Amino acid sequence: MQRCMRMVVGVVVCALVAAAWAAEGTWDLRAEFVGLKPGNAAVAIFQLADKTRIELPLAALSEGDRDAIRRAVAAKPAGAGGEPAAAAGEPVVVRGPHGKSVTLAVPPVLKAVETDAILCRDAADAVLVYELYMAGDGVPGEVRAAAEKRLGAWRQLAAEKRVRQGGEWITPGQKAQIRRDAEEQLQQGLQFLKLGNAKLASAAFDKASRLDVEDGQADFMLGLAFALSPADADDAGKALARFGDAVRRAPSDPWAVHNLAICEFASGRYGNLVDRFRVVFNAVPESQAAADNLGLVIATAPQRRQKVPDRVLSDVTALYRVVVKDLNLKPIEAAPGRQPALLTLSGSGCNPGAVATLPAMLEPPREWVVGSRTASGVVVAAGHVLTSRRVLVEFGDVWVEDPAAPGRRLAATEVASLEDPEVTLLKCEALTAPPLPLGEKLSAVAGEVAAANKGGGLLSGEPTEVRRGTVVAAPRSDLGNVFVHSATVQRGLGGGPIVDAKGRLVGLVAATPRTDATGNTRGLGIPIEAIWPLLQEQLAELAPAQAEETPRGWEVVEARLAPATVRVIGVEKRGQAKAEER
Repeated sequence: MQRCMRMVVGVVVCALVAAAWAAEGTWDLRAEFVGLKPGNAAVAIFQLADKTRIELPLAALSEGDRDAIRRAVAAKPAGAGGEPAAAAGEPVVVRGPHGKSVTLAVPPVLKAVETDAILCRDAADAVLVYELYMAGDGVPGEVRAAAEKRLGAWRQLAAEKRVRQGGEWITPGQKAQIRRDAEEQLQQGLQFLKLGNAKLASAAFDKASRLDVEDGQADFMLGLAFALSPADADDAGKALARFGDAVRRAPSDPWAVHNLAICEFASGRYGNLVDRFRVVFNAVPESQAAADNLGLVIATAPQRRQKVPDRVLSDVTALYRVVVKDLNLKPIEAAPGRQPALLTLSGSGCNPGAVATLPAMLEPPREWVVGSRTASGVVVAAGHVLTSRRVLVEFGDVWVEDPAAPGRRLAATEVASLEDPEVTLLKCEALTAPPLPLGEKLSAVAGEVAAANKGGGLLSGEPTEVRRGTVVAAPRSDLGNVFVHSATVQRGLGGGPIVDAKGRLVGLVAATPRTDATGNTRGLGIPIEAIWPLLQEQLAELAPAQAEETPRGWEVVEARLAPATVRVIGVEKRGQAKAEER
């Protein structure tokens, strides 16, 4: 029997909650509203008759309950059992980027939203975190005033295009200089290695790591150096730690993730094997060396001192079958005694003990893959996909997954893009997915919509995620001309379709930062009105679909929405000038 929470708020000041546990399976709960959760105004605290306190998200309550709670909060003075006063108080310490503690000069009531903001990669996304927070229900006036003040500071940083560097917010020019300084140290380290001075080389790589705390290349090189030319018994552990640092800084770097997986396997840590190899093949599905190592993991598993759990071995074997079948990579013919090997930045294998060739193995190639991410896209015409512009801005190469053969990538090219709003039209001639009918304008506030997302990676096997919600707030200039909706699709680069009850495309899911600390589940969307100029310029034959007399029904709409939603894969590459070019 399915149970649901039915809340009916009574007295305004006490905000009594009462419902009946009836035969149809609803709850009967009587509790007194205490206040909003400190630091998270999207959660209400109630006290039961036995003095036990429970927390409930405002989104789980009826609109009438939320309205009564808003009135109750407004009637209480700050600090009197409701939301804490928005005073600065003592400095707030939170866990910040890369797991390090950060002291925040903000009122304690803003601790959660500020935590989400400082974890963003750029100040523009931090602005969106605050905007989403303030679009929520039940934010008291004094708290809203404190948030507006902090939002003003973030807007100034966003206007300067500030980006995160460790715990600081710096300009793009400063970021580029840091990268150049780190690159110089990396090159010095390579030169010291060629001269046979491992101590000076290690010091140079360490300095590069400290200079650019957002980049994992120096830690990758140190990991390889410790693993390939071990000086003592502790170097295997040092290699594992360095590859772990590289992955924390660059979670989608395929070569760092691959080498971390191999080091973990060698040390008897098997829990993350499958997920790590998925990251590798999402970025470089053509890597035969990674496929060989995955096969060697299976072949050498019986020899391990620490037994590989049956579940892990089963998952690894299933992934290997997919890699060989769907990515068309060759199955390995395992030679006796052969073990999984670490890979260089070029994706080639390397063997321990090759000290003389270590500088060449650490030398970055002319171009190499440093990461990948996925966005969603929606088919708007035959062979044409509308998606988030960020997939192009952040990643140079763009592909579309073939819906008819999951795991196979189809070549895609940019037709045209807009900076405001952030949308891109791609052409993918081999794509056979059906297009969605297009709406003329966004649904009105409170109008029902459904959003779709194709998350995960090429080998995730995740189906299209479809969620229903409503338009919460209309597009505003201070919010980048995007609207707020309550269809809770996965956060990320966006690009998925938003449709109305007639199944017409009325918006595109906008890139939305994570809001784990605040628990805000609302998302952002780009209205179709802002996209039409691009579509009419590039696809003149497109026109808004005619409205039907009656809605199709959500089951029919969602069934049509999923096939038209595709996965878009962005692959980031980095170039390295050769010595003769520098």
